[in-house]
Amino acid sequence: MEKLKEMEARIKELENALIFCANSFDDNVRINIAKAGLAMDELIDDPNPFVRRAIVDNGYKLKHFIYDEDVMVRVGIANQGCCLDFLIYDKEMKVRKAVAKNKKLSRNQINLLIKDESPEVRLEIAKRGEKLAFLSKDSSPMVREEVANQGYGLNALVNDPSPVVRVAVANQGFGLKSLLNDPNETVKKAAKLYGFYHEDAIGEWKVGRKFRTCSICGNRESKYEIATKRCPNCNFVMKNFKELPSLKDPKTRKS
Repeated sequence: MEKLKEMEARIKELENALIFCANSFDDNVRINIAKAGLAMDELIDDPNPFVRRAIVDNGYKLKHFIYDEDVMVRVGIANQGCCLDFLIYDKEMKVRKAVAKNKKLSRNQINLLIKDESPEVRLEIAKRGEKLAFLSKDSSPMVREEVANQGYGLNALVNDPSPVVRVAVANQGFGLKSLLNDPNETVKKAAKLYGFYHEDAIGEWKVGRKFRTCSICGNRESKYEIATKRCPNCNFVMKNFKELPSLKDPKTRKS
Protein backbone atom coordinates (compact mmCIF):
# COMPACT_ATOMS: atom_id res chain seq x y z
CA MET A 1 0.00 0.00 0.00
CA GLU A 2 2.83 2.34 0.90
CA LYS A 3 4.60 1.56 -2.37
CA LEU A 4 1.43 2.43 -4.29
CA LYS A 5 1.19 5.79 -2.50
CA GLU A 6 4.86 6.46 -3.24
CA MET A 7 4.27 5.68 -6.91
CA GLU A 8 1.23 7.99 -7.07
CA ALA A 9 3.24 10.76 -5.40
CA ARG A 10 6.05 10.26 -7.92
CA ILE A 11 3.62 10.42 -10.84
CA LYS A 12 2.19 13.65 -9.42
CA GLU A 13 5.67 15.11 -9.18
CA LEU A 14 6.36 14.17 -12.80
CA GLU A 15 3.06 15.75 -13.92
CA ASN A 16 3.96 18.97 -12.11
CA ALA A 17 7.42 18.93 -13.68
CA LEU A 18 5.84 18.40 -17.09
CA ILE A 19 3.45 21.31 -16.58
CA PHE A 20 6.41 23.42 -15.52
CA CYS A 21 8.23 22.45 -18.74
CA ALA A 22 5.09 23.19 -20.75
CA ASN A 23 5.32 26.77 -19.48
CA SER A 24 8.97 26.99 -20.46
CA PHE A 25 10.16 30.00 -22.43
CA ASP A 26 12.14 27.61 -24.64
CA ASP A 27 10.07 26.90 -27.76
CA ASN A 28 11.92 23.65 -28.50
CA VAL A 29 11.02 22.25 -25.08
CA ARG A 30 7.34 22.95 -25.61
CA ILE A 31 7.42 21.61 -29.19
CA ASN A 32 8.99 18.33 -28.07
CA ILE A 33 6.48 17.95 -25.25
CA ALA A 34 3.62 18.46 -27.71
CA LYS A 35 5.15 16.03 -30.19
CA ALA A 36 5.27 13.43 -27.40
CA GLY A 37 1.54 13.96 -26.85
CA LEU A 38 2.04 15.29 -23.30
CA ALA A 39 0.54 18.28 -21.47
CA MET A 40 -1.53 19.11 -24.54
CA ASP A 41 -4.28 20.86 -22.57
CA GLU A 42 -1.68 23.27 -21.20
CA LEU A 43 -0.19 23.82 -24.67
CA ILE A 44 -3.36 23.97 -26.73
CA ASP A 45 -3.29 27.77 -27.04
CA ASP A 46 0.48 28.10 -27.23
CA PRO A 47 1.61 31.19 -29.20
CA ASN A 48 4.09 29.11 -31.21
CA PRO A 49 2.38 27.58 -34.30
CA PHE A 50 4.84 24.64 -34.30
CA VAL A 51 3.56 23.65 -30.88
CA ARG A 52 -0.05 23.86 -32.03
CA ARG A 53 0.78 21.90 -35.20
CA ALA A 54 2.40 19.17 -33.07
CA ILE A 55 -0.83 18.90 -31.06
CA VAL A 56 -2.86 18.69 -34.29
CA ASP A 57 -0.53 15.98 -35.62
CA ASN A 58 -1.40 14.00 -32.51
CA GLY A 59 -5.09 14.30 -33.47
CA TYR A 60 -5.98 16.10 -30.23
CA LYS A 61 -9.06 18.34 -30.12
CA LEU A 62 -8.82 19.15 -33.82
CA LYS A 63 -11.98 21.24 -33.99
CA HIS A 64 -10.40 23.67 -31.53
CA PHE A 65 -7.95 24.67 -34.29
CA ILE A 66 -10.16 25.10 -37.36
CA TYR A 67 -10.00 28.90 -37.07
CA ASP A 68 -6.27 28.91 -36.25
CA GLU A 69 -4.47 31.83 -37.87
CA ASP A 70 -1.55 29.67 -39.00
CA VAL A 71 -1.95 27.97 -42.38
CA MET A 72 0.12 24.91 -41.51
CA VAL A 73 -1.99 24.22 -38.43
CA ARG A 74 -5.10 24.11 -40.61
CA VAL A 75 -3.20 21.98 -43.17
CA GLY A 76 -2.51 19.56 -40.31
CA ILE A 77 -6.24 19.30 -39.59
CA ALA A 78 -6.93 18.54 -43.26
CA ASN A 79 -4.20 15.89 -43.19
CA GLN A 80 -6.06 14.25 -40.33
CA GLY A 81 -9.22 14.14 -42.46
CA CYS A 82 -11.16 16.29 -39.98
CA CYS A 83 -13.57 19.12 -40.81
CA LEU A 84 -13.06 18.72 -44.58
CA ASP A 85 -16.47 20.24 -45.36
CA PHE A 86 -15.31 23.39 -43.57
CA LEU A 87 -11.70 23.50 -44.77
CA ILE A 88 -12.66 22.97 -48.41
CA TYR A 89 -13.65 26.65 -48.45
CA ASP A 90 -10.46 27.86 -46.74
CA LYS A 91 -9.00 31.03 -48.25
CA GLU A 92 -5.51 29.50 -48.41
CA MET A 93 -4.66 27.27 -51.38
CA LYS A 94 -2.34 25.08 -49.25
CA VAL A 95 -5.22 24.11 -47.00
CA ARG A 96 -7.55 23.26 -49.90
CA LYS A 97 -4.71 21.33 -51.54
CA ALA A 98 -4.33 19.27 -48.37
CA VAL A 99 -8.07 18.63 -48.45
CA ALA A 100 -7.80 17.45 -52.07
CA LYS A 101 -5.05 14.98 -51.09
CA ASN A 102 -7.11 13.40 -48.33
CA LYS A 103 -8.39 9.89 -49.00
CA LYS A 104 -11.65 10.54 -47.13
CA LEU A 105 -13.10 12.88 -49.76
CA SER A 106 -16.72 12.36 -50.73
CA ARG A 107 -18.13 12.61 -54.26
CA ASN A 108 -19.62 16.02 -53.50
CA GLN A 109 -16.30 17.32 -52.19
CA ILE A 110 -14.48 16.12 -55.29
CA ASN A 111 -17.08 17.84 -57.48
CA LEU A 112 -16.35 21.09 -55.66
CA LEU A 113 -12.58 20.76 -55.86
CA ILE A 114 -12.42 20.17 -59.63
CA LYS A 115 -13.78 23.72 -59.97
CA ASP A 116 -11.35 25.24 -57.46
CA GLU A 117 -9.73 28.48 -58.57
CA SER A 118 -6.23 27.07 -58.01
CA PRO A 119 -4.77 24.69 -60.63
CA GLU A 120 -2.65 23.10 -57.89
CA VAL A 121 -5.80 21.96 -56.12
CA ARG A 122 -7.36 20.64 -59.33
CA LEU A 123 -4.07 18.87 -60.08
CA GLU A 124 -4.40 16.84 -56.87
CA ILE A 125 -7.80 15.57 -58.03
CA ALA A 126 -6.32 14.58 -61.39
CA LYS A 127 -3.56 12.67 -59.56
CA ARG A 128 -6.29 10.66 -57.86
CA GLY A 129 -7.59 9.62 -61.30
CA GLU A 130 -10.91 11.33 -60.57
CA LYS A 131 -13.07 13.32 -62.99
CA LEU A 132 -10.51 13.01 -65.80
CA ALA A 133 -13.06 13.67 -68.54
CA PHE A 134 -13.80 17.06 -66.99
CA LEU A 135 -10.16 17.84 -66.15
CA SER A 136 -8.92 16.92 -69.65
CA LYS A 137 -10.46 20.24 -70.75
CA ASP A 138 -8.95 22.19 -67.83
CA SER A 139 -7.52 25.63 -68.56
CA SER A 140 -4.21 24.75 -66.88
CA PRO A 141 -1.58 22.77 -68.85
CA MET A 142 -0.29 21.18 -65.63
CA VAL A 143 -3.71 19.64 -64.99
CA ARG A 144 -4.07 18.39 -68.57
CA GLU A 145 -0.51 17.01 -68.37
CA GLU A 146 -1.50 14.91 -65.36
CA VAL A 147 -4.59 13.67 -67.20
CA ALA A 148 -2.26 12.51 -69.99
CA ASN A 149 0.04 10.91 -67.41
CA GLN A 150 -3.00 8.92 -66.29
CA GLY A 151 -3.36 7.65 -69.88
CA TYR A 152 -6.76 9.30 -70.31
CA GLY A 153 -8.08 11.29 -73.27
CA LEU A 154 -4.94 10.84 -75.36
CA ASN A 155 -6.84 11.09 -78.65
CA ALA A 156 -7.62 14.71 -77.87
CA LEU A 157 -4.52 15.60 -75.85
CA VAL A 158 -2.15 14.53 -78.63
CA ASN A 159 -3.19 17.77 -80.35
CA ASP A 160 -3.05 19.89 -77.18
CA PRO A 161 -1.69 23.43 -77.71
CA SER A 162 0.75 22.98 -74.83
CA PRO A 163 4.00 21.12 -75.62
CA VAL A 164 4.15 20.01 -71.97
CA VAL A 165 0.94 18.05 -72.49
CA ARG A 166 2.10 16.60 -75.81
CA VAL A 167 5.32 15.40 -74.14
CA ALA A 168 3.18 13.58 -71.57
CA VAL A 169 1.23 11.97 -74.41
CA ALA A 170 4.50 10.90 -76.09
CA ASN A 171 5.64 9.36 -72.80
CA GLN A 172 2.54 7.17 -72.97
CA GLY A 173 3.68 5.89 -76.38
CA PHE A 174 0.58 7.32 -78.03
CA GLY A 175 0.34 9.25 -81.30
CA LEU A 176 4.05 8.91 -81.97
CA LYS A 177 3.68 9.12 -85.74
CA SER A 178 2.48 12.71 -85.48
CA LEU A 179 4.57 13.64 -82.42
CA LEU A 180 7.79 12.55 -84.13
CA ASN A 181 7.11 15.36 -86.59
CA ASP A 182 5.97 17.85 -83.94
CA PRO A 183 7.16 21.44 -84.46
CA ASN A 184 8.39 21.51 -80.86
CA GLU A 185 11.82 19.91 -80.45
CA THR A 186 11.15 18.79 -76.87
CA VAL A 187 8.04 16.90 -77.96
CA LYS A 188 9.90 15.34 -80.87
CA LYS A 189 12.73 14.25 -78.55
CA ALA A 190 10.27 12.69 -76.08
CA ALA A 191 8.68 10.68 -78.88
CA LYS A 192 12.08 9.40 -79.99
CA LEU A 193 13.10 8.53 -76.45
CA TYR A 194 9.99 6.41 -75.99
CA GLY A 195 11.13 4.10 -78.76
CA PHE A 196 14.70 4.07 -77.41
CA TYR A 197 13.79 3.08 -73.86
CA HIS A 198 11.04 0.58 -74.69
CA GLU A 199 12.52 -2.55 -76.26
CA ASP A 200 9.00 -3.98 -76.40
CA ALA A 201 7.91 -1.09 -78.63
CA ILE A 202 8.15 -2.90 -81.96
CA GLY A 203 7.72 -1.65 -85.50
CA GLU A 204 8.72 -3.06 -88.86
CA TRP A 205 10.23 -2.00 -92.13
CA LYS A 206 7.64 -1.99 -94.89
CA VAL A 207 9.55 -2.73 -98.06
CA GLY A 208 8.68 -1.13 -101.39
CA ARG A 209 10.41 -1.16 -104.75
CA LYS A 210 13.14 1.35 -103.86
CA PHE A 211 12.52 2.30 -100.29
CA ARG A 212 11.62 0.79 -96.94
CA THR A 213 9.30 2.72 -94.62
CA CYS A 214 9.09 2.61 -90.83
CA SER A 215 5.63 1.48 -89.73
CA ILE A 216 5.82 3.74 -86.65
CA CYS A 217 6.94 7.13 -87.88
CA GLY A 218 6.80 6.82 -91.67
CA ASN A 219 10.54 7.42 -92.02
CA ARG A 220 11.67 6.33 -95.52
CA GLU A 221 15.12 4.99 -96.36
CA SER A 222 16.82 3.59 -99.42
CA LYS A 223 16.41 -0.15 -99.76
CA TYR A 224 20.00 -0.36 -100.92
CA GLU A 225 21.44 0.33 -97.43
CA ILE A 226 21.64 -2.33 -94.71
CA ALA A 227 18.58 -2.12 -92.47
CA THR A 228 19.27 -1.04 -88.89
CA LYS A 229 17.84 -2.63 -85.76
CA ARG A 230 16.25 0.68 -84.84
CA CYS A 231 14.65 3.25 -87.07
CA PRO A 232 17.07 6.22 -86.98
CA ASN A 233 14.16 8.63 -86.78
CA CYS A 234 11.97 7.19 -84.01
CA ASN A 235 14.36 4.71 -82.35
CA PHE A 236 11.79 1.91 -82.42
CA VAL A 237 13.06 -1.64 -82.80
CA MET A 238 12.27 -3.08 -86.22
CA LYS A 239 11.24 -6.72 -85.90
CA ASN A 240 12.28 -7.66 -89.46
CA PHE A 241 15.61 -5.86 -89.76
CA LYS A 242 17.60 -9.13 -89.99
CA GLU A 243 15.70 -10.05 -93.12
CA LEU A 244 16.74 -6.88 -94.94
CA PRO A 245 20.40 -6.90 -96.00
CA SER A 246 21.83 -4.36 -98.41
CA LEU A 247 21.20 -4.99 -102.07
CA LYS A 248 24.74 -3.72 -102.65
CA ASP A 249 26.10 -6.81 -100.91
CA PRO A 250 27.18 -9.26 -103.65
CA LYS A 251 26.38 -12.21 -101.39
CA THR A 252 22.74 -11.26 -101.29
CA ARG A 253 22.29 -9.84 -104.77
CA LYS A 254 20.62 -12.12 -107.28
CA SER A 255 22.58 -12.71 -110.45
